[in-house]
Amino acid sequence: MPLYSKLRILPGDSQAEKAEKKRISGNVLALREALKTHIEGSAVESSETSASRDTMRIGTWNLREFDNDKFGNRLPESFHYIAEIISHFDLVALQEIRGDLKALTEVMRLLGPQWEFIATDVAPGHRGNDERMAFVFNGNKVWFRKIAGELTLADQDRFKLPDTYELVTPDGVTVTLPQGAELAQPDSIHTSTSHGKTKISEAALVDLPAGTTLTLPAGCQLAFGPGDTPELKADKTLNLKSGAERSFSKAVGIRIPPPFMETDSLQFARTPFGVAFQAGWLKLMLCTVHIYYGADKGEKLERRNAEIQTLTKVLADRAKSDNDSDADSYFFVLGDFNIIGKNHITFQALNENDFAVPEALQAIPEGSNVQRDKAYDQIAVWQGKTHRRQPFKDYTRVEISRAGIFDYYKTVFRSSADDPGGADEQFYKGVIAEEQPKFSQSQTPWSYTTWRTYQMSDHLPMWIELRIDFSDDYLERIKEAP
Repeated sequence: MPLYSKLRILPGDSQAEKAEKKRISGNVLALREALKTHIEGSAVESSETSASRDTMRIGTWNLREFDNDKFGNRLPESFHYIAEIISHFDLVALQEIRGDLKALTEVMRLLGPQWEFIATDVAPGHRGNDERMAFVFNGNKVWFRKIAGELTLADQDRFKLPDTYELVTPDGVTVTLPQGAELAQPDSIHTSTSHGKTKISEAALVDLPAGTTLTLPAGCQLAFGPGDTPELKADKTLNLKSGAERSFSKAVGIRIPPPFMETDSLQFARTPFGVAFQAGWLKLMLCTVHIYYGADKGEKLERRNAEIQTLTKVLADRAKSDNDSDADSYFFVLGDFNIIGKNHITFQALNENDFAVPEALQAIPEGSNVQRDKAYDQIAVWQGKTHRRQPFKDYTRVEISRAGIFDYYKTVFRSSADDPGGADEQFYKGVIAEEQPKFSQSQTPWSYTTWRTYQMSDHLPMWIELRIDFSDDYLERIKEAP
């Protein structure tokens, strides 16, 4: 259970401070009761599971931009609610942790000294969005097996898409169009607004007419060969042609200095993070992800799909390999896959290379976003065959006893649909009125439904409960041995 000492009423507290601590404590109590009811009601029908066996709960949760001040800082009560939710699991994969770990550190303080975390470095580049991923776990139940790493792709696994290479120079780009040609506006431009300023959120693509010429920056080179190159003369010099306009064979390319080329599309936008854990008899290799997000069609969707497919392929290859460090480990991928729906190609991509989302999660009709209509977050387990000389021990297995998606907005920061009197929204609109002038010049009041997602998140935690005690199975095999 988390630490509640900050909610203790002190002798010097004012009436307002007492009222605030009482209000938050009441919300925590309601949240605890809601979590208990939710978890107890999430049992999976199975003759092989029983509530008496030891289990562990694994969750995944995208904590929206944890933490920035786009809609003000998170309130102290929000940290209490987040810590309370995490405390009902044994291990949680978290996404969208910001470069500054102050917010995560506060959650860890509330969770107590038995809780630990391991996190990635900050993802570089604009696609990385200054994010980390982290595993938070209860050290009394789960232990770190000293293996961790960010997943980067070997040359043969890198995916190449239309946005793989872009020429970006400090002085901008100069093009010369053919006479009479014009540029046409793109079909759509995706934007986002922060601190009253509107920005392009993903590249807007404008077609260049055939015959357009590009002024290259200093440092570019013509690359002749290697291989059969018509421009190579008998005296081992190059035919460099003459005149202002010169044409060369297809064996000649243009080499652009690396600082001018954006090539991070060859790797994941945010590097997946794999860590080895153990709880009871169960050894786990968990890889958490935050897959690239963009438009639900065209090149952005193509990239999203490629990231998911590449991830499962690389992890499946690892799971199959004869590697002592992975012996008896069950491979899971979990996190924010930005999957549109369970009948969408993005969900199909996850269920490739012998990975599969457990039936217990597939059976949940609602999604994991606030509106409950998207299947963004998922947990999948590898079910393929290993190439190892020593296969899995036959007395351990992935056995799920419970699974769920917890909607905390039915208890805290409620909408009018879940709070008919509208007390929560009215109360927090007063908080917004006080906080907004400190962080924004906009005269338009922040939307309560958006603001609350920056207090908690726009994603809901997804979780499964796994059996970790296989003592009976182990002893039975000894007892029945020939």
